[in-house]
Amino acid sequence: MSEFCDVLIVGSGPAGLAAAIYTARANFKTIVFEKESLGGQPSNTELFENYPGFEEGIAGAELAANMIGQATNQGVQLEFAEVQGITLNQDKTITVLTNAGEYLCRAILNAGGAKPKKLGVPGEEDLAGQGVIYCAFCDGSSFYGKEIVVAGGGDSAITEALLLSRIAEKITLIELMPDLLACQILQERAFAESKISIRCGLQIVAIHGDDQVKAIKLRDIKTGETEILDAEGILVSIGRQPNTDYLGDAVPLDKGDQIIVNEYMETEIPGVYAAGDIRSKSPRQVSTACGDGTNAALAIIRYLQSN
Repeated sequence: MSEFCDVLIVGSGPAGLAAAIYTARANFKTIVFEKESLGGQPSNTELFENYPGFEEGIAGAELAANMIGQATNQGVQLEFAEVQGITLNQDKTITVLTNAGEYLCRAILNAGGAKPKKLGVPGEEDLAGQGVIYCAFCDGSSFYGKEIVVAGGGDSAITEALLLSRIAEKITLIELMPDLLACQILQERAFAESKISIRCGLQIVAIHGDDQVKAIKLRDIKTGETEILDAEGILVSIGRQPNTDYLGDAVPLDKGDQIIVNEYMETEIPGVYAAGDIRSKSPRQVSTACGDGTNAALAIIRYLQSN
């Protein structure tokens, strides 16, 4: 028999937890599913300097722990499970299939965030975990004293390169675009760090190595010329792909596979919502994810009260 709840939330990041706090406080039975680590992306982020209320910044793990504690204090039920599919029923309930069993809910909030995008080049899959990593905070210790590459020029890539500069001997940051995309203050920090060398207008076309990364093959975007850059590892930080595979064609997605919602985080399907990095046009910031979750929760409460 399916376990029943009023609100089922996929993902325990800031969007999911913010929503859960509101729906649980409104006395709706709320279950949050997480397939990896509780707290979502903040759990794997060293420091947030732009989250309101913390003038010196706050460690990502601490922020995530505070959110988790607040949610559980409100009676939110946290479960480790991976959602594998949803079915929309004629009676307006939603059946959610997970690897831990089947659940039935009146409303579902998709807040599962996104996973790191991959380069999709030869050698990447074969050398994953053997010098190819996607999270400096999680796996950067393996780069101690090494010469490495960071792929990407956005805020996340620069932040992780700065973190790795405490560990690695030398970092070459490779950006496909002609210029870095990160905010000005992060660019200034990166250019000021002697261990970081920044090269733009280059495409990574292959990762070489046998049982460990040995070199990166690069192509100049303008000239087409290629070169081999010796490296003992590579951190890939080129963006994130929304975790929407489990939805199939049940919910409309945009061209980037993000869930299409209105200003209330509602999809076109009654009882189905999305918030955070997984929703269309998301700014992908912790503060806006919390706002998304709150907005979605208020819409869910209105929906449940009228149905």
